This record gives sequence, C-alpha cells and structure tokens, in this order.
Amino acid sequence: MNKGITIVEGGHYQKKGHWYRLCLLLPIVRYLEVISLHKKVQKERRISFDTSIRLTSNENYVNIRVTFIGFGFGFEIYIK
Repeated sequence: MNKGITIVEGGHYQKKGHWYRLCLLLPIVRYLEVISLHKKVQKERRISFDTSIRLTSNENYVNIRVTFIGFGFGFEIYIK
C-alpha cells in the first residue's frame, strides 16, 4: 500500500483520544528481480498511476484517499 509523505500529523491517541494525519500520495514504483529455473535473471519495473477515491471507516477510524493519475492526498483519523 502507498503510505505517502506525511504533511501534517498530530494528536495523541492515548492522552487526547484522537490522532490524525494528512499525507501526499505519489505513484507507486516497484522493482522486481526473479531467477528462473534456468538461472536467468528477469527484471521487472512497474510504475502505477492509479486514479481512485477510497473511503474506509468504522466507529473508531476514518481513511479517505483521493488520487488522480498517481498523485493525490490521504487523510486518516483515529478517535476513541
């Protein structure tokens, strides 16, 4: 999963009862190296430019992520 670069983070879940984070999301870059049965190395490079809107929530947690062509913002909050 794309964790992103944290822009703002605050709160303290144990003391204050809440925690939040705003992050910048970037395209996902993956490098893989696989060795075949014939001892040949195969390299794979992937760049993922996702476009999505995601909302995940329950009674204590909310996560909103919006990306367009790989770039976007994410907001997480935990509440007691």
